[in-house]
Amino acid sequence: ELTKKQTVYGFLIIILISLLCHLPYFSIDLQGHHAWRITQTGWNIRNFVRYDFNIFHPRVSHFNSQFEENLYLFEFPLMQWLIAGVQRITGESIWILRGCMFIISTWGIMGMLRLATFTFRRTIWSLLTTFAFAFGPVYYYYMINPLPDVFALASGIWFIYFALEYYVNNKRLSIFTAAICLAITVLSKLPYIIFTIIPIYYFFTEQLQAKKVLTKQILAAAILL
Repeated sequence: ELTKKQTVYGFLIIILISLLCHLPYFSIDLQGHHAWRITQTGWNIRNFVRYDFNIFHPRVSHFNSQFEENLYLFEFPLMQWLIAGVQRITGESIWILRGCMFIISTWGIMGMLRLATFTFRRTIWSLLTTFAFAFGPVYYYYMINPLPDVFALASGIWFIYFALEYYVNNKRLSIFTAAICLAITVLSKLPYIIFTIIPIYYFFTEQLQAKKVLTKQILAAAILL
């Protein structure tokens, strides 16, 4: 079994390797197989920075025939708005944009480490799981590309961790944290609501075992969601 210090060092090595691999591409403009989606997200960020910082006004580079303005309500643009907030302070730069995405992605990898450690305890398997996730082709490629999917997945991983922490260890505060993470996930990318299968499973399991209704917990999570 690994010590806490060894686990932290292992995580830092994974992030450092990933950073060194991604660094040569930080200065390259937005491009790739999903260029249409990446650049659309980039336009949201740019227009938040230059014109309208209202989070309810995600704007693109063309006028939508459905509206009088160039608003495009594709999803709730929380990630775009947060990155734009950073760029309003630091100035616009592809380095800043990709750097913010790398930080968000690292947050997701950290969540995977916590989840894997929760599952395997502090063993080499938790680090191997984290390494496999960090260098899985799809996640690795999109780590520095502005896609809300990355933000939603990162938040979703933390939701799974806090949900399991609540149901397994009965940590009351975790149900609120889990609900907030799930709300962020679903706001950013609606299909990720599939993650709710985890609390639904545990709810019905506890219902069958304990024969009681978890009214307060359900209500608290539902309100936050």
